[in-house]
Amino acid sequence: ETGLSGDATRRRCDALAALGGIGLPAAYETARRALTDAAPTVRAAAITLGTSAPAEWRPALRAALSDRSPLVRRTTAVALGRLLDQESRDALARLATDDPNDGVRFAAAEALANPAMALLEPLIVQLGSDDAMVRVEAAAALRRSGLSDALDPLVKALADAVPFVRTAVREALL
Repeated sequence: ETGLSGDATRRRCDALAALGGIGLPAAYETARRALTDAAPTVRAAAITLGTSAPAEWRPALRAALSDRSPLVRRTTAVALGRLLDQESRDALARLATDDPNDGVRFAAAEALANPAMALLEPLIVQLGSDDAMVRVEAAAALRRSGLSDALDPLVKALADAVPFVRTAVREALL
């Protein structure tokens, strides 16, 4: 725990990574306290550790979806998607459509595209993004979902004006 109390952000992140390898309840409790660290990278490292934490950690993870840092919100969306946390679906759906950060919106939408979460609408909306790279990533995520509900929106996206987006959509349909 002394590594977490130092001034160096990198050292605090390294200490959290070491705690993750331990997997003991005391390690998770120490990491939970890191969720309030001033440095977003430390809070994000604590979230990453939370993907292997016991289920009672999930409310703390869900609360991090409203963190002031886009890095922490994005990391949390990914973590909750990996955990297939059904209780976070509504919050992830709000992030996927309303967050001011493209990376957060995409991470939340991709978390929802997991077949176990089965909420594709945010990714389908991102097929119409002004940002061509967001459209490419949305097509790839829809492909990874493996859900047949993704087919019609992908077929419509074949008409995209940008050639590399059309290529990505074709690949998503293969």
